[in-house]
Amino acid sequence: MDLAEARARAAARLRIEIDGAPDAARLRETLAPFKVSNGSLASGCRVLVNYRNGAGSADLLLSEDWRVRPEEALVEELRLQPKVRSAEFVYG
Repeated sequence: MDLAEARARAAARLRIEIDGAPDAARLRETLAPFKVSNGSLASGCRVLVNYRNGAGSADLLLSEDWRVRPEEALVEELRLQPKVRSAEFVYG
């Protein structure tokens, strides 16, 4: 088993921390190519968005439809977005 396969088996969710109003269309476009195909909800991992602004913060768990493959390329693309403070896979 290589690192990519181990990550795919162990990743429980993708956690994205966002400060302020993100570009929702860009976020959707970034996630879309990594969505789990064939409706296999048993694979991939859920996406949790931690949204913060001056008034507070909230965790938003995206629907099962937005399960993604846990690939480092996805995290790298998310980190390039201006409002994204961090993006990482959570294990366990």
